[in-house]
Amino acid sequence: MKDQSDFINFFPEIPFIGDLDFGFGSSDAVRLFNSDITLIDEVYYESEEPWPICADETGNTIELIDSFLDITVAVFWDCIIIYGSPN
Repeated sequence: MKDQSDFINFFPEIPFIGDLDFGFGSSDAVRLFNSDITLIDEVYYESEEPWPICADETGNTIELIDSFLDITVAVFWDCIIIYGSPN
């Protein structure tokens, strides 16, 4: 969902913060905030190795292969589900 109005209509109870024009085939970051807009966690990723390149223009997304692993380590990510998770 890249459209702000679609996001607000689908998730009215979640405050919309920032631009949704992220990733989609390029290097970027994902940041997780709590309801007080406090940064909880973040990961920066690249669209080239050692990060998984299996998602480049394929419809796949990369996912952490185990939630107990370090999110900053590229080899702990892989293409698992097509068109995002939870699909």
